[in-house]
Amino acid sequence: MSSKVREPIIVRALKNNIDEWFLYPGSTVLLRLKDRFSPLKSLIITRKSARLFETHELFVSEIPVEGVEEEDKPEVYMRLMGYEAELKWEGFFSNKPIFTHHSRLNRLSGFLPTLIIKDDLVKKLNEDTMLLKTIKKVRPEEITITMMEKFPPTENVEEYIIRLQDYLENMDKVSWLIRADIYLDRAVKYVWRANAMIDIMKTIARYIKSISEKKSDSP
Repeated sequence: MSSKVREPIIVRALKNNIDEWFLYPGSTVLLRLKDRFSPLKSLIITRKSARLFETHELFVSEIPVEGVEEEDKPEVYMRLMGYEAELKWEGFFSNKPIFTHHSRLNRLSGFLPTLIIKDDLVKKLNEDTMLLKTIKKVRPEEITITMMEKFPPTENVEEYIIRLQDYLENMDKVSWLIRADIYLDRAVKYVWRANAMIDIMKTIARYIKSISEKKSDSP
């Protein structure tokens, strides 16, 4: 990025993780990450709001599924959709992080016969004690792991199904989307928490890459 553009604070915080960065309108930055071995290659961070010492950031990364033949894309997409997950906070004072099936899956499964809800990804994430320990320290408001959709929001399930079917017939690639919503306090471990959030997303990306490389849902 040109030296004439002042580095956003989030870029300065993440400098050890970044190969290059690009600034877009609306307090959005695109980051190319240094780790060549991680499935997490790039990251978009959008500032949703800002106060005196606190910023509300949205971390988003697309993880493409490699090696999918053109004719297999709809089947692969629907198979992987059954693994979608999200972070919940449970326990006293809501201080226990746990991954569950994404809340939309139960609603959609009644309309999509090929959508089968599966436990593998949720199980792997919840068995990773180091991941959960880091999440508890970083305290993101939300983490969702879903399949990429490139169509506008819909008002109801019926409209969603129509849009999804059209998308499946015309999509260019199959990809996952990891989204993390987090408040970062500049006075409380800002740099560590921002970098740890990327580490969390890298770990999730490794698990979804492993799930995606399975040729079927059989053991």
